[in-house]
Amino acid sequence: MNGFDRTPSSSLTRTALAEPWNRLTVTGLAQGAAAANPARAFISDCPDREAWEGNTPRRLSFGDFRRECEFFAGQIETLGLEPGNRALILMPNIVEAAIAVVGCMTAGVTPALAPIEESVETLRIAAERIGASAIITNARCEDIRPAELARQIAARVISIRCVAGFGHGLPEGVIPLDGWSEQDIDPNPNRPVRRQDQEGLVTFSFGVDGVVAHIRSEAQAICDALAVATRHKLARDCALVNTMHQAGSAALAASLLMPLFLGAQVRLVGPFKAERLRAALRDTTQATLLCPASLVPLVRESRGHEPALAALGSILCVIRPGQEFEQAGDAPPLSPLFDLLEQCLLAHSELPETIDDILGPHVHPMDSVLEAGQPYLLLSRGDDDIIRAYGFAAAEAQARSAAASEAA
Repeated sequence: MNGFDRTPSSSLTRTALAEPWNRLTVTGLAQGAAAANPARAFISDCPDREAWEGNTPRRLSFGDFRRECEFFAGQIETLGLEPGNRALILMPNIVEAAIAVVGCMTAGVTPALAPIEESVETLRIAAERIGASAIITNARCEDIRPAELARQIAARVISIRCVAGFGHGLPEGVIPLDGWSEQDIDPNPNRPVRRQDQEGLVTFSFGVDGVVAHIRSEAQAICDALAVATRHKLARDCALVNTMHQAGSAALAASLLMPLFLGAQVRLVGPFKAERLRAALRDTTQATLLCPASLVPLVRESRGHEPALAALGSILCVIRPGQEFEQAGDAPPLSPLFDLLEQCLLAHSELPETIDDILGPHVHPMDSVLEAGQPYLLLSRGDDDIIRAYGFAAAEAQARSAAASEAA
């Protein structure tokens, strides 16, 4: 079995949160949100999804979302995926991407999130790095054809047993996930109950070290989401407008796990265009924008002459090392999320002067989440000028293939 059950290391010995948070899992978050607010609006597609993706935009309540995740879990179990497998997810910012993430976790399969903009060769290395058993994808996103990328990756990676996708016009060899009935599902009758110490998520960084897989337990993923929720304090009636597709830990924590925890609404924006942001804000009186640092100046400059942007009460800004960020500006106020190239996610209380100002030890912003004395994060810059993360919330890095790691 992959992940934390199989290969504990010195950096991963703290495998669960403190009481009572140690009972939370991602599947449990979805179940709890559905039980508490089954008819409440949860996640909705970009209104013009059909123009760039080919399918009618969807709107799901918390109850709908939970049922869709259960159904998807049954689908991938029917296709032969087993607990401990890893599935590479190549999808744009659509409702089905969120379903695939939580559905995989429900079935005990680790979702491995990768950006669709990368080349076939880079994604092949990513799939080999983690020993992916499957690829979950969709037909298209504007001019990109994720399902075709997936088909080509599968032809090069021996561990991949199936490729399945959403949408019309899937290439030959990609199993359609649309149109299944309950009679088509053969779920695993012995599906194990999820635990926090199990592997929960894989993301990737692409840089001077090549393709590196960053592995998190369920506890770490939930730890990130609780940190974001505490720092930002998203109001229950405030819609989170997400411009970042699920290809990294920041987007997952802020736009999926945090809203499930808080019972908040999420509105997705596809490949970014100003008119898509305006459409996502339509009929919204209060909203928080999740976006990369590069979009903040554009949003702030446009807010004065774009009536729809008046609904924006705050911005969750994802900042990576090497990116410039504004020190001051007009409303809306900004909450920084520092994504240290998928090593860790730091939800900070304020925008520092420079990124070096976040170096050093950090405590989790929610006092009760970690056991007393357990370090949350320690950030330090090495002699090679690279910032590295240590502590409970730091992901385990894997720079070799899964097969090579097993052999070692």
